[in-house]
Amino acid sequence: MTVLRDGTRVAGAPVAGLDRRQLIRWMVGRDVSEEFPPRAPKPGDIALEVSHLSAPPRFHDVSFSVRAGEIVGLAGLVGAGRSSAGLALAGALKAEGVAAIGGSSARFDSPADALKHGVAYLTEDRKGRGILPLMSAAANVTLANLDAYRAGGLLNTARERAAAATAAKDFIVKAASLDQPASTLSGGNQQKLLLARFLLTKPRVVILDEPTRGVDVGARADIYQLMNRLTDEGLAVIMISSDLTELLGMSDRVIVMRDGRVTGELPRGAATPEKVMALATGEAAA
Repeated sequence: MTVLRDGTRVAGAPVAGLDRRQLIRWMVGRDVSEEFPPRAPKPGDIALEVSHLSAPPRFHDVSFSVRAGEIVGLAGLVGAGRSSAGLALAGALKAEGVAAIGGSSARFDSPADALKHGVAYLTEDRKGRGILPLMSAAANVTLANLDAYRAGGLLNTARERAAAATAAKDFIVKAASLDQPASTLSGGNQQKLLLARFLLTKPRVVILDEPTRGVDVGARADIYQLMNRLTDEGLAVIMISSDLTELLGMSDRVIVMRDGRVTGELPRGAATPEKVMALATGEAAA
């Protein structure tokens, strides 16, 4: 096996006798001793409460809440309605029902409207609906917050670039230059660009749809650390994931959907793969 990192060969060894930890160390340049960082959540007030949200035939009568400082995972099989519910909360899908942000009722007509009210959505389709591949990494970061860098109706490019550089550092974006096209970055760094983009708008709730899909083990560790940092700062996180290990490793509560409906909720201590899959499939837990 030969290992490349940042365009350079860093190691090679016979597969026989090569353990996972050593391989990860070569791939990411450091030891990733724990796949999921420890969490010590301190949930605050309810940041988002959803009551009887419906968008037939995609999902029906979905109700749940997420508190500041909390990660709530949405689990279910493909087609269960998880992503559709996330899109509805972010104003990208028309739905009936009630959503309250910080106790105040809110209805969003578009993703831009949701963002103004403090709800950000990170798409599962990073390449198709997330990054703008031909634009620079810097432009991808600042895209959702351009009003903050305007002066007299014109864009202050120096302020915009400084904000992009700070965000790239905060979100551990690794790029030779922020002027390079976003398409030339790795999947993990593209995902961090999107996180930085929406976190610059200072949302109260962020919906992460498949946050580590298609990224390497080092970027996954970075993203999990960022999620912990965000909740420590009081952000509420809804994580939609088809990776059951990820859901159980990072969620404070797991809400399970099947056929467009919520079938159960499990606190962190009680959530096991068997219980989640039983709720997701309708089969009794073993």
